[in-house]
Amino acid sequence: MIDIHAIARHYGGEVSGGQALIPAIGHSARDRGVAVRAADDAPDGCLVHCFNGGDPLAEKDRLRADSFLPPLQSLSDRIPWTPPRRDTAPPPEHAVGLGPGQKIVATFEFQAADGALLYRKHRIEPGPDGRSKSFQYDRPNGKGGWVRGAGEDRVPYRLPDLLTAPRDLPIYMAEGEAKADKLASWGLLATSHKDWKSFEFSGYVKGRRVIILPDNDDTGRTQAQKAREAVETAEGKAVILELPGLTDGGDILDWEGTAADLRRLGEAVEADGLIELDDAAEWLAIEVPPRRWLLDGWFPVGEGGLWTGAGAVGKSLSTQQLAVCVATGVPFLGAAVTQAPSVYISCEDSKEELQRRFQAIVAQLGAHVTPGQCMMRSWKGEPDLELAVFDKDQRMRPTSRFQALRRTVLASGARLVILDNTSHLFGGDENVKREVAAFANLLNGLSAEIDGVVLILGHPNKTGLNNPAAGDANQFGGSVGWENQFRSRVFQSAPQPEEDPDYREISNPKANYSPKGNKVGFRWWRGAFVRDDDLPPDSAREIAETIRFSGANQRFKECLAKVTEQQENVSHSPSAGNYAPKRFAAMAAGKGFKRKDFEGAMHRLLDLGEIKANEPVFQYPNRTWAKGLKLVDPGAQNPAQNPAQKPREGSTTAPSE
Repeated sequence: MIDIHAIARHYGGEVSGGQALIPAIGHSARDRGVAVRAADDAPDGCLVHCFNGGDPLAEKDRLRADSFLPPLQSLSDRIPWTPPRRDTAPPPEHAVGLGPGQKIVATFEFQAADGALLYRKHRIEPGPDGRSKSFQYDRPNGKGGWVRGAGEDRVPYRLPDLLTAPRDLPIYMAEGEAKADKLASWGLLATSHKDWKSFEFSGYVKGRRVIILPDNDDTGRTQAQKAREAVETAEGKAVILELPGLTDGGDILDWEGTAADLRRLGEAVEADGLIELDDAAEWLAIEVPPRRWLLDGWFPVGEGGLWTGAGAVGKSLSTQQLAVCVATGVPFLGAAVTQAPSVYISCEDSKEELQRRFQAIVAQLGAHVTPGQCMMRSWKGEPDLELAVFDKDQRMRPTSRFQALRRTVLASGARLVILDNTSHLFGGDENVKREVAAFANLLNGLSAEIDGVVLILGHPNKTGLNNPAAGDANQFGGSVGWENQFRSRVFQSAPQPEEDPDYREISNPKANYSPKGNKVGFRWWRGAFVRDDDLPPDSAREIAETIRFSGANQRFKECLAKVTEQQENVSHSPSAGNYAPKRFAAMAAGKGFKRKDFEGAMHRLLDLGEIKANEPVFQYPNRTWAKGLKLVDPGAQNPAQNPAQKPREGSTTAPSE
């Protein structure tokens, strides 16, 4: 055991209250700024407390140099170290004044270097003047009772921890004692910066790494910045670590991460400004696992994805079908899937619509869906759907809805999450690159966390959609490309709206981990999407015939418009020299169709009222009218059903979104 009397004599100090009070390093002989107390359970067998901003570890080094402490062999001499748990239960006796309805809900003890109780801080609820809480202090009166106030000897919260912990451990600072206690319960060296006194407490952080955890509001960030300045003034190395995923006003008590998560985040922020780098040469000696796909060749595991396309092309149906395929293990449009639970969230379709589509998809695929594998939800009509919002400085804040979604997805074990769509779920400005990137990173992070894919649907930029010269601008919203923020993107289109209205295509104009330009054609058939190769033979023949009829109809109208523009009239009569089917079959615009095809188209279009015979078409120079076949204004067309496009059994045209 150390000899505190010998220490006091050597440094010209005195012994008082069971401890040696001696001058601090660099202070006058009359100073009594350092207290040294024997403590068998502490490192080196003693506790050192500095009252005037000195460095307790430097004081220990002085004692060691003067042979009052044993030599320090290594940092391992100070471990293992575990912060003690603190009891914050309200005490039976106290000296604080409580008003009507008030009560103490928690008490935090502030201890001296040797563990002796100096004063207590009580949390009282409710606070005065309508506040939710308030704080009051009391301290021992030396007679077994209590007196109000904290007294003059103020110390950091959990001071003994700061003195006994290994010097290489980072100090975690939170705004309040309860938050520091939670951090300590995770085995971390923690204190509160709520009542931090920059000069008096400077010695406890000098030369040490300090990680400051702000509350997620403007006040919290201001307090954290003040704490950082105080630490840096004391020659500490401070960083501010904003916890990811906190709601507005949230803090470490609300955070859903684990102690391991916080340690990883703490290790990632280096107070000295250095970034940890991997030596790539070491990678040559390891076996890198092959890339894993949730949808083979389209969506890699651990990355978010974007699915875009114009309205009414069936994006919602396609992705709902993808959710069913992943949940059941059935290939999606010929591509293999990794079977896993899936979640599908729609902001635009009702629950009943999702149910109708789900039943049709399952029937078409012949899939077997087991409970707990395919979860779906409609958020249509619900308020505050945004998963993240942004402040005036473009800083993102995940909302409580995102936190609830994250918890739900993790609890379900889902590895595919489909979100329909950005218009409702993105609370930022599509034209601000920083906000788009932050939101995409939020979804990428959740993808990695579930070891799967979070896929979000988006609408195209309408300006680009109406401007073919804009190239890829028609495939995403906003003036910045969402596709730059996602490794995988799918674009869905209806390339033949007139000739084959049920036909769709998906392509991957951007796929960082697979060949660019993948393209799959498919069509709407009996409630789901299916490739032509997967259709029954009879259905395939019927569809092919319908497509040809639709194509002939469209081509007939195009040829009729062209000859009318050239002031040429054509007739519906086979005996006429200007018989329309014969004339159109000879035109370059009619290439690919024969006279027989155009005859069938003419009769169908006459029946539909889309063209009329013996109508005035144009005037000759003598002001007489040339008569013949004429296109009818679409608003005046006969609403009769088009036999080329009428619903097949169990089918209608592809649903809009």
